Amino acid sequence: GRELTIKSLIETNRGLDKFKFQRTFSQVIAFFKLVNNKFSKNQPTFEYSCSTNNERARTVASNLVKNWSIANSLAKLRGAEFTAILQPVALIGSPSIDYLNLMSKHHLTLREQYLAVYPYILEYANNSDFNFLDLTQVYNNCANCYIDRIHVGPQAHGKLVNVLNKNLLP
Repeated sequence: GRELTIKSLIETNRGLDKFKFQRTFSQVIAFFKLVNNKFSKNQPTFEYSCSTNNERARTVASNLVKNWSIANSLAKLRGAEFTAILQPVALIGSPSIDYLNLMSKHHLTLREQYLAVYPYILEYANNSDFNFLDLTQVYNNCANCYIDRIHVGPQAHGKLVNVLNKNLLP
């Protein structure tokens, strides 16, 4: 019996303002906006620091190698073999990347971080009890391997598969 009245209210939105999300939860919304504004103003901006803080670079490298060591232990418990692989990135080694726009301040800063941390990763990984492959140089002199600073195309995948087959297959 009320179908026409309800349809009329829905179609015209008359009378529905009191049921809107904003009205129903206005106090909660206002509270979260206040909290967000309070804390976002006091948030320090994140800056990379491994290139200027040797202890931080060592800690980052150590944590990665410890994670690899844990993965190795879990693999052994399951009867599997583990190999840690330090992946290549366009900012390390000597890949042909002139076609990429990697000279921005951000990219140069990232490169500094890699250069600060990678030697420690190599040191710690080479002194660990798990298999380790350093593939940071795998795309050296490779033209058009990278499509951005991390991702690669088919040519690079072919090179990588050959290296992995040589190092991982019996």
